[in-house]
Amino acid sequence: MNHMTDKKQQGIALITVLLVLSLATVAAVSMTSRQQLDIRRTTNILLIEEAYATLLAVEDFAKRGLIEDAKQSNTDAFNDFWASEEIQKQAIPVGNFTLTEFYVEDLQGRFNLTNLMDANGTSVDTNHQSNFRRLLNEVGLPASLVNASIDWMDDNANPTGNDGAESDMYSSLEKPYRTPNTLMASASELFRLHGVNLTGLQDSNNTNREYRQKICMMLLGDELVCGISTQPDPVTQQVASLEKNLLISLPERTPINVNTVASPAIYMMLVRGLSRADAEAIYSDIQISVKDKDAKFTNSNGFWTHPKIQNLNPRFPESERVEISVSSNYFLFRAQAINKTNEDFVVYLNTIMKRTSNQGAATTVEVVRRSFGKAGEI
Repeated sequence: MNHMTDKKQQGIALITVLLVLSLATVAAVSMTSRQQLDIRRTTNILLIEEAYATLLAVEDFAKRGLIEDAKQSNTDAFNDFWASEEIQKQAIPVGNFTLTEFYVEDLQGRFNLTNLMDANGTSVDTNHQSNFRRLLNEVGLPASLVNASIDWMDDNANPTGNDGAESDMYSSLEKPYRTPNTLMASASELFRLHGVNLTGLQDSNNTNREYRQKICMMLLGDELVCGISTQPDPVTQQVASLEKNLLISLPERTPINVNTVASPAIYMMLVRGLSRADAEAIYSDIQISVKDKDAKFTNSNGFWTHPKIQNLNPRFPESERVEISVSSNYFLFRAQAINKTNEDFVVYLNTIMKRTSNQGAATTVEVVRRSFGKAGEI
């Protein structure tokens, strides 16, 4: 009996040893796996921080470039160095990354949604209201977005016109929200407006999908980000051919720089009755002036007295003119850092800058907002 009991105890001891060994093995494997994950996570964090640091250094270089540009000329045009394709094609190796895709855009070549409101932000600017309506018509978006944009920003609860939309409209949605009743912090708030707020970019509802994709293209100009596929879909094909980068929302009202408009559609927006052919002719003149290393318009009057505008019949009334300029304060800087060993590891930088040039004082450039990501926050 004692002999059999001893064998049973030995068997139990062996099983216990095996169990403890298995648990120790599992724990060791788990700790090793966790350690590998921690190492990988730490490596990624260090790489991201390195990419951010190098991108911010390039951003500082762009700031200095804009300051030097202001010293050299009183105008901003496509012939300025910041618009040079040679700079955009640069590839600079720094540490574990290659900095590339440098891009500076004059944001005053776009329509600023803030201009829909007066300087106090309380009343509607009717001339800019008409301009925005013409621009939307040109790209095939409903005019109702004009009044919806105004109601989104104005400080009252009364819908503008028959197609306005205040908080009462949005609070009745399945996922309710309210109008902020202040200026748009980002033009991407357009996606929340009545008429385009119910469906996603890839929704099966073609009308809403088309509207949202068009707005996306007007903000970002990137087919991939805007969900536009290469499939032979008539809706996406129409949106893909749309003029790009037409809208922005800035912290203050800004005149449009007629030397750096993003598209002939901006000229058609500024001048009621201007045909696409005439707008494209003016835009072509701008491109020719770039080759001549000169700004096409050296003052605002040069635009209004352009033959294509001056010879309009009927003439475009001065009372409908909005403020324009030949120089700018707001710019968008973009760059990306690509990891040298893994090209899928890409960090993007998008920075909106404001350049301030005060007479008798040093020119400064400050960051308005900064975002990291392929699309950024425009």
